[in-house]
Amino acid sequence: MLTALPDPVPGAQFIASTTTPAASPQRGDQVFPIEKRDGGGRVVGCSGFGTFAAAPEAVG
Repeated sequence: MLTALPDPVPGAQFIASTTTPAASPQRGDQVFPIEKRDGGGRVVGCSGFGTFAAAPEAVG
């Protein structure tokens, strides 16, 4: 169970580690960096942001 998450802010998205949005998919305002890795497996950048938010029709 997650505690101490910030309240949603209209129009805002929160960048978090992958585990936080995965644990709270009902919160569509949390995103995580999609990591880019080199041949050795080291993180070298970010190609965008992902989310685990459920589709609106799946929530209702």
